[in-house]
Amino acid sequence: MLPAYNYTELGKLYKQLNNMELAEKYLTSAVKLSKKVNNGLKQLEAQVALGECFFQQNKITEAIQQFDEAGKIAERHFTKKEKDIMLKLAQCYEKRDTVKYNKYLSRFYELSIKSQNGGELTMHQSYSNNTHAEREFQPEPPDD
Repeated sequence: MLPAYNYTELGKLYKQLNNMELAEKYLTSAVKLSKKVNNGLKQLEAQVALGECFFQQNKITEAIQQFDEAGKIAERHFTKKEKDIMLKLAQCYEKRDTVKYNKYLSRFYELSIKSQNGGELTMHQSYSNNTHAEREFQPEPPDD
């Protein structure tokens, strides 16, 4: 039996060749195998690729399911990958559910800011700190 990585790569190749049937087959096998051997990173990679495959075929519900599972793994173990998954989820919901679209897009921006600042600040903290700094350095009004 091939390792999950090989199935994932074969699935990605078939996806690039626009052979979605074989892409789904290999990527689904990769997800199952990586779950079986409890390899979170390989599962995450396979599920993201499978989600992209479903998205390209306009199978949005299936894509959401894959991205959602991958997002949960990323949140627990691979936070640097979570940002990209949140953007993919936002894209899935863009024309379906404005509330969820905004939720995932906001999370994407929050994670983007956090990664740019070395993980120190969230979007809310960054905004709060800037507002405080602006108030702190306001020039005094001129005396008449």
